[in-house]
Amino acid sequence: MELKGETAKYHSVYTMLNTVDGSVKKYFIVPNGLGGTEEDGVTLLSEKTPLAKNLLGKITGNEFEINGQKLRIKKIEENI
Repeated sequence: MELKGETAKYHSVYTMLNTVDGSVKKYFIVPNGLGGTEEDGVTLLSEKTPLAKNLLGKITGNEFEINGQKLRIKKIEENI
């Protein structure tokens, strides 16, 4: 289920667009210490990382820059 205009937190898959090179990646925020691996094309992202901290509380369409990359939240899907 895609969340439109709502804020997603944990248990959501974030689809991110790099606005410079057009690449798309998916992230799922997990508890600290469990990140760094990939499952079914989704990167598990520790809640303590700068990217996770930037994602939490954002909504679809929000843009931000981190580590020199310009990113946009393309889609937020609740992982049921």
